[in-house]
Amino acid sequence: MGDPAYKRIKSMWHDEAFRFHIATKHREMRLKEVDIQILRLQTEKKKLESDSIVPYSKKDGKSVKHLKDLLNWDDQTIQDVLSSHSKSKKADSIGKHIYKLFESLIT
Repeated sequence: MGDPAYKRIKSMWHDEAFRFHIATKHREMRLKEVDIQILRLQTEKKKLESDSIVPYSKKDGKSVKHLKDLLNWDDQTIQDVLSSHSKSKKADSIGKHIYKLFESLIT
């Protein structure tokens, strides 16, 4: 829509019925936009729920800037994620095996 269309709207703006019509149409258009966004988000949610989780690669975290772009989390979210992460059980089991190996060598 170019300027001529807006000029025509401006010339008709003094009419209250016209302003009501514009407000009604604007509301209908916004509702359609929101419905489209909701549908897109529901589709994305279903896709995320159906996909298996694939861990990020080491290359994904090559710099702090890259991580900020990838995750885009606030400080509170980062703290929650860091505090909820537990040490890998694999690392624990490897450490226990090494300890048992040294213990068996000593005795």
